[in-house]
Amino acid sequence: MATSLQTGRPLTPQQELFCQNFVLREEFLGNGTRAYADAYGIEEQGGWWKVAANGASRLLKSPKISSRISDILKIVMNDAIVDNELGYVIAQKSDLNSKVAAIREYNKLKKRISDVTINDVKVLVLPSTLLQKNAIPISNTNTEPRIDSEGHTPLPSGKSRKKIREDGVSVTGDSSESV
Repeated sequence: MATSLQTGRPLTPQQELFCQNFVLREEFLGNGTRAYADAYGIEEQGGWWKVAANGASRLLKSPKISSRISDILKIVMNDAIVDNELGYVIAQKSDLNSKVAAIREYNKLKKRISDVTINDVKVLVLPSTLLQKNAIPISNTNTEPRIDSEGHTPLPSGKSRKKIREDGVSVTGDSSESV
């Protein structure tokens, strides 16, 4: 019999069954009313719903019930189970939105991508090690032109040269001309 950490008193058999129903049984999962009705033997007739809903609400507010539910969750929600469930969602082919979300979550967990907020927009970023490993070029996001010591932008071969004057105006000329 489970014992509450807060009071030291054991849960009643019905309370324990309620906690297990609430966390473990697929047909009751997260549904306190149905978990309560099953644990306390309430027949689904007459005003059963109101009685079960009130009883479930009272139990879910109890610290000893919350503690037991947390204890059960710690046992059943381990890394292996979560990895298996995530793998199942990734492998399925029917719900592509869930599949993409699961792949994104997997990549975050494996630290292959991370969320970064730029100007209030959340973007996914690949780490530079992954980019380098896969020979993906990393471009400079700086929009300011690079200027050499003579006030010119770097000259790609066969292209015209830009010179930035002291007043900030750029002047374009042929690479063979002097500006």
